[in-house]
Amino acid sequence: QRITYIYQQRTLVLGSLLLWFMPLRFKLFGKPNEKISVEALLIGDTRAGKTSVGRAMLRHFRAGRFVQCEGATFAGLVGGTGEHGASKFFTWGVLPSQDGGFVLMDEIDDIVESGVFSKLTSIRSDGIASRVIAGGARQASARLRMLMASNPIGNRKMRSYSSTMYAINELLKSPQDVARYEYAIGVYRLEDPAVYHVTPDSTPTFYKSELAAEHVRWAWRQMPTLSDRVSEGVMDVATEISNEFKELVLLTASEARWKIERIACGIAALCN
Repeated sequence: QRITYIYQQRTLVLGSLLLWFMPLRFKLFGKPNEKISVEALLIGDTRAGKTSVGRAMLRHFRAGRFVQCEGATFAGLVGGTGEHGASKFFTWGVLPSQDGGFVLMDEIDDIVESGVFSKLTSIRSDGIASRVIAGGARQASARLRMLMASNPIGNRKMRSYSSTMYAINELLKSPQDVARYEYAIGVYRLEDPAVYHVTPDSTPTFYKSELAAEHVRWAWRQMPTLSDRVSEGVMDVATEISNEFKELVLLTASEARWKIERIACGIAALCN
């Protein structure tokens, strides 16, 4: 709270923070993960703190990039050609430029509606930016931790949905697009005006920006390999949760173990 100045939104803050520390590559029983990029979705009411929390963490960790998706094009996000006089050139977009790092993608509902979002599959799954242009196919590494924020379709209030999943499914029509997220968080605007008029705590935080930047860069260098004992624990938890949420698109049984391990690795790195 002394960093974000957002109060009584613990799930939003912790969910945003955790993504910074989740590994791009890791192993389960000696087998490396296939899905490279890491993604979390924040869907919720406007002015509830989604963007403010993300921007505060970008400043505190001194890393990552803010991407405003309103009006964004595929060429701007991934890459495209341009002209300078009689010369043509190709430049990679903002996502490949952050390879190995973190991006906060705000207002993704705009690129969902425009169709750009559906073209990001290779980055979301394989961590590879790919473009086919007149000169042939081009590829670049785009392994990313992507925190995506969106309002519900039509700016509906989150309390009008009986479940956050209804808001997500209204935003993203394809189950495959939903399933690629590690997790999603519903963000509700608090009704009590007092929450927005809290006097900031002036006590200095021990987790200063210099320490935070060093911490997150250490985490980004890790490629965890879990012991067999811990891996067995992951499998037990994956089975339990899969049985409890059998119809949840976000946690299909075939992917549950990988998502749970990645989250566990992120928690371990954050608490290190």
